[in-house]
Amino acid sequence: MLSTRNLALFGAALTAAAPPLARPEVLFRRLVSPSEFSGELLKVDVRRQALLGTLALPDGSGGMPQDVKLAPDGRVFYVADMVANGVWKITGAPFRSIGFIPTGKGAHGLYVSRDSKVMYVSNRGEGSVSLSEA
Repeated sequence: MLSTRNLALFGAALTAAAPPLARPEVLFRRLVSPSEFSGELLKVDVRRQALLGTLALPDGSGGMPQDVKLAPDGRVFYVADMVANGVWKITGAPFRSIGFIPTGKGAHGLYVSRDSKVMYVSNRGEGSVSLSEA
C-alpha cells in the first residue's frame, strides 16, 4: 500500500504501475490511492513523483479506505470505506469529499459494470453486494 511514509520508495515505479487499489486519472498524470491504516487518501502526481495532497475520510471515525474507482465521466472517485460501511464520493480538484453512499457493513470492493451504469460494492462484513448508479 502507498503511504506518505513510503512514497519515496516507489520512485520510478509510479510511472509504470500504480499500487493495487489506486486508480489513475485520465492519461495517468495523477492517481488517488487509499492508505488503509491511516484512514487517508493520497493524491500523487505520477510524472513528478510528488505527493499533491492527503485527505482524511470525513466521518471522524478514522475510516479504512479500500478500493477506489473513477466515475465513467472522470469527475468523481468512489472510495469504499470498511469503517463507514459505504462509499465516499471524492473530487480530484479540489481534493475533497462531496458525498457518501451507505451500502453495507464492511464496504470493500468496487466494480463498475461494462456499460458503466451500475457500480457493485462488496460488503465484506455482511457477505452482501450492493448496487448503485455509477
